[in-house]
Amino acid sequence: MSRKLGIITVGVVVLIAAGVFVFWQKGTKREQVLLQEFKSEPEAQENPSIEGNNIPEEVLNIYISGAVGSPGVYELPAHSLLIDAVNAAGGFDQSADLGYIQRCINMAAQLIPNEMYYVPFLVDNLSCVEKSNISSAVSDANTNAGTSGKISINHATRDQLISLPGVGPATADKIIAGRPYAVVGDLLNVSGIGEKTLQAIIDLIEP
Repeated sequence: MSRKLGIITVGVVVLIAAGVFVFWQKGTKREQVLLQEFKSEPEAQENPSIEGNNIPEEVLNIYISGAVGSPGVYELPAHSLLIDAVNAAGGFDQSADLGYIQRCINMAAQLIPNEMYYVPFLVDNLSCVEKSNISSAVSDANTNAGTSGKISINHATRDQLISLPGVGPATADKIIAGRPYAVVGDLLNVSGIGEKTLQAIIDLIEP
């Protein structure tokens, strides 16, 4: 009887020991998993995904007008060149002064953000003073507009003409198409300009 009791006792002790061992093993594995997760979190923060590092491409906005296919404001990649702006605007118009452009304008010049670029027409009759880019041609065109501060109907840009009272985009285009003018009175030959409109702008313009 005592022998059976001893065997039972040994068995119980073995079962208890086995349970403790199993419980200890599970606890150890759980600690290892938690430790692994703890180590992984900083690594994930230190190494964000490639998508999270995407940096928007730098761009610039410019306004191009004059003898191009589609004058307007364009958004171009940073470091774009002058020729890129012309191409974005539909290329040179048939009335562009290509001779002046080839002699005087550096089409490889880098664009300046928020700058205005004017492509001269043949009728602008600009003189070549070795301009660095089309932006300089704007100053030249403005100079040709006259030192009196008046707007030259022969050299003014479309935007300058539109700034005149009673002159809208369509009329400005007709004025440009009708160049050259010997006197300001010749504007009466432009469809859409009558005596009333001419009198309203006569003190603001010159040939």
